[in-house]
Amino acid sequence: MSDFIPYIIIFALLIVVLIQNNKIKDLNDVLDNSKTKDVDLEIEEEEIFDEKEIVDENILNDPRPIDRDFTHISKTDAIAIINKDQNKYSLTTRNTRFSNINTTVPVWWFDIPIELFKNDLHLILKKKSSFYWLCIPRGTFEFPQNSFYIRPDNGKVQLQISTESGLYFMRDKAPGCKGVGFEKYIIKEFK
Repeated sequence: MSDFIPYIIIFALLIVVLIQNNKIKDLNDVLDNSKTKDVDLEIEEEEIFDEKEIVDENILNDPRPIDRDFTHISKTDAIAIINKDQNKYSLTTRNTRFSNINTTVPVWWFDIPIELFKNDLHLILKKKSSFYWLCIPRGTFEFPQNSFYIRPDNGKVQLQISTESGLYFMRDKAPGCKGVGFEKYIIKEFK
């Protein structure tokens, strides 16, 4: 029986994905062969259910103006607010990174896999009661290791974007970095 557990889990995830994509309404559709014979059961790797990918539908479907108190906003809520503001769904949890201001050093701190720079990369920089949305277009940093500090322990790009006003505002301050400025990538500040 224990040999079948991985298959049962995969089957359950498949059902969840099909329900999410409105290919089936519920488990009864799966049990009724006549309804599922036309369902394409081949699912690409990126389509596998990922609970982090769920955006708060209440924010997206709420016709009221966006609540402007961003004091306790989460990454998922910020993504939903940006997508609603832009009236499209270009930000996901996969292509977006979120940071609060570090409590010991005045920076927004990120550890980003190098491969994320191959596509548009979105950064959400949370302030006390507002946040910045930045977009680094694909190909801007073709070789991130030439512009940023790469952590030797995990191979990720480490960004320490300064929150200090003045000359260093929005500049990378990670050790060994080139001091890349991020102001030009600001799309919008949500206040």
